Amino acid sequence: METPSGTRFLIVEQKGRDIWRGRSKSIAEAIERGEAGIGVDRELLRRAPQHNVSVVMVVVEEQRRIFLTPIDDFDDAELYRTKADYRGRAHRVLPYTRYTNKFLGPSLRKRKRTANKVEC
Repeated sequence: METPSGTRFLIVEQKGRDIWRGRSKSIAEAIERGEAGIGVDRELLRRAPQHNVSVVMVVVEEQRRIFLTPIDDFDDAELYRTKADYRGRAHRVLPYTRYTNKFLGPSLRKRKRTANKVEC
């Protein structure tokens, strides 16, 4: 994706479970401790320079949030850690604090309602 100003984005969609939380039980606890991080697949990062990408946008639909960071942060060996996710794919993980975090607002999807059945 490219903005009118010419900034090109690499858009990555992730699930909430893809946010690294270290040994913490919840993401909120990991953020408090400074252990939380968000990773991007190394293969995607390797291909990004071919498309002149300058910003990585991670979309976490479950949390209704987007996370933005310059792609150069993934090249700084002091910032990222390499980890494998539960599927065995290698990711470069940046600390949660390196991302600009934006809330997308309430979900627009219709929620399923369960009717209370009354039996006679």
